[in-house]
Amino acid sequence: MRIAIITKLNGGVGTFVSQLVKELSLHEDIESIDIFAYSDDKLKVPFQIPDGKVKIVTNGNRWSFLPRLLLHIPSLRKYDVIHHISSHVAFFLVYYTTGRVWRIPIVSTNHAHPGFKISEGGILGLLGRIEDLFLKFVIFKSKKLVVMTETVAKRFIEMYGVKPIVVYHGVDREHFKFDRSKREKIREKLKLNPDTMAILFVGKLWPHKDVLTLIEAVPKILRKCDNLKVIIIGDGPMYNDMIRKIEKLGIGKHVIVKKFAEDVTAYYSGADIFVMPSVKEEFGLVYVEAMACGLPVIATNGHVVPEIVGDAGLLFEPGNSNDLADKIIGLVNDRELYEELKKKSLERAKQFSWKKAAEQYCKIYKEALGGK
Repeated sequence: MRIAIITKLNGGVGTFVSQLVKELSLHEDIESIDIFAYSDDKLKVPFQIPDGKVKIVTNGNRWSFLPRLLLHIPSLRKYDVIHHISSHVAFFLVYYTTGRVWRIPIVSTNHAHPGFKISEGGILGLLGRIEDLFLKFVIFKSKKLVVMTETVAKRFIEMYGVKPIVVYHGVDREHFKFDRSKREKIREKLKLNPDTMAILFVGKLWPHKDVLTLIEAVPKILRKCDNLKVIIIGDGPMYNDMIRKIEKLGIGKHVIVKKFAEDVTAYYSGADIFVMPSVKEEFGLVYVEAMACGLPVIATNGHVVPEIVGDAGLLFEPGNSNDLADKIIGLVNDRELYEELKKKSLERAKQFSWKKAAEQYCKIYKEALGGK
């Protein structure tokens, strides 16, 4: 099969594409994979192209992406399947050419949580309703629709009467694993004592990641556990607000902030607990990466998070810094529970495999071709 992938290469989507393509390229049923993409320079995921089968045809910024894609529309007729991963506008272009004229099946992977903004007022609500209209078009015009969790699939059934196929993301367990040498080096670099409890946050600092709830929990935790450091790895729109909050609360000596980590696995190995206060996730690769490194996870009890974390972590009410502080204090003071969650994290991570995801997508491509 000759596959064209239309996507962005930013953040978690970029990681998804790179890992999926790496595994797909190993399948004998896949003849070639061409990628038509865009990415923001600051967010671009380093993309390692497997030998032979894969090439990136376009990879400009988001503003030049559609004109570039338009120029390549005639060449899309040579593919057996189009895999659409992002940009609903790009889907319009592709559907009304390859889909309707040349009858090439389109498989769509949806990374959005439908209806999340619709209930909000103001500009967010308006944007949510516009996005929902685009999403409906993608849903009903795709030959196959894929989402990452059963939670999101149920949402599609409730809102649109459509049942998508669920394919979990994976984790590279050869890369994301506990490394004692890395732990010792990173803790020495960060000047952490052997008995200091290190709490780690990794993620783009979007508002919905809600890093401020973690910062607000720190003074409450310090009243019971003073030998503690919070490590924040990330940059984004909430960065300055976060720094101001840290200064206002006077907790600067207990918080380490890094906009970027050359090797994030060193921080996973060096930490003791992973915390993600996000109020909305479509999947959340960082949860699985942390679990693969043996970290107990503390996360919110909403959206898809309970499905991903399972019994390998503790859940708290979104936006509730008191609840988060209580969960962290409880875990720090309960060594038996801590060790139990470490073991459960490693077991839980084994359920997420890029190889398995690639096998499922190969099957989906074949089914889409069968109904061409």
